[in-house]
Amino acid sequence: MKTWHEPQQIRSRARFNHILSTAEVLFAEHGYEAVTTNQIADHSGVAIGSVYHFFPDKEAILGALVERYATDLQSLFPAAMTIQSDLESVAAMVIDCVIAFEQHHAAFSHFLYVLDMGKYGHIVGVIHRTVIAAIEQVVQQVYPDMPTALCLRYATVSFHLVKGLLPLLVTEQDAITIRLEIQTALRAYLRAFLEREGYVS
Repeated sequence: MKTWHEPQQIRSRARFNHILSTAEVLFAEHGYEAVTTNQIADHSGVAIGSVYHFFPDKEAILGALVERYATDLQSLFPAAMTIQSDLESVAAMVIDCVIAFEQHHAAFSHFLYVLDMGKYGHIVGVIHRTVIAAIEQVVQQVYPDMPTALCLRYATVSFHLVKGLLPLLVTEQDAITIRLEIQTALRAYLRAFLEREGYVS
């Protein structure tokens, strides 16, 4: 349920988006818990009353930002997945999409690896569900006779494999090699999954 007010007028919409973008940078730099609504207002160059006009509290700002991320992900994955002809290609594409998304969405890593494990998991979990649903959709397209439960299981495990390994791209200097290793791990899981479930011999 939305607790924030999204304006329809162009000028107000621009202010709304500016506040969100400012909060995104502050959350990425200092962490969600450390940032206050007053800081968001100061860095946005707006009065605190303008922030509260759109967002009743900081959690509403988080929710709106997560929704923005989910919307961006929904537009990113289907476009990339429709050009894939098999799940091996999808496995590589999932990694590329998540890496590209992380590079252009400042707070993505903070949401995924910090807030996900705490009391805000119910909010940032929208991001997980968006990616998993996109992967599940493609699995169903490639294997239309695969039961929904199996498609969901593969999509869920694939997402968490990528999520667990992505921090290596930050800590290791050779990002290209690490990306290749993540692709290898995901493809190995894919082959084992399909063989176990009888979709390849």
